[in-house]
Amino acid sequence: MIHRAPQAPITSPKATQGCPGALASHDSGQMMLLSVLTILSQWLAPIPGAEVSEGFHPPAHTWSAGHRGVDYATTAGAQVHSIGPGVVVFVGQIAGKPVISIEHSTLGLRSTYEPVLASVREGEQVMAGHSIGVISGLGGHCAGACLHLGLKAPGVGHYRNPLELFDHGFAVLKPLAG
Repeated sequence: MIHRAPQAPITSPKATQGCPGALASHDSGQMMLLSVLTILSQWLAPIPGAEVSEGFHPPAHTWSAGHRGVDYATTAGAQVHSIGPGVVVFVGQIAGKPVISIEHSTLGLRSTYEPVLASVREGEQVMAGHSIGVISGLGGHCAGACLHLGLKAPGVGHYRNPLELFDHGFAVLKPLAG
């Protein structure tokens, strides 16, 4: 199954503005749920409408093989956007590939994008959907051009599936080969 990335969140942080009683409850559980929904609604796909060509496959052990992110099928020169609000903490080369990392303090996560030629600088604040660069024609690990999106929590080996942050809206099935 191929997931098509959403182009916009289903809800927004302003969804409860003007709604009488939306925040009237003092129940901490409801307030916590509203806070979580507000945070989650801020996350967007890095390339709206792009298909996921390779999913997240966590390794059995921190040192073993696995796919610690997801790959989006795309073309060289395609715009890449921040998946959420944060601060750019790294712009540079890793193993000959141009890489950008963004610290998302709201959830204690770091997203990494490669191979992306940066249009942002370290220390720059970005919001979800902010253009951070374009896909490089060099350094990809896919058969064609792709964006590798990684997501990590603090600590050794705490990789997360980036797709869990996005609303999947709908799925696109691949035709059978043959």
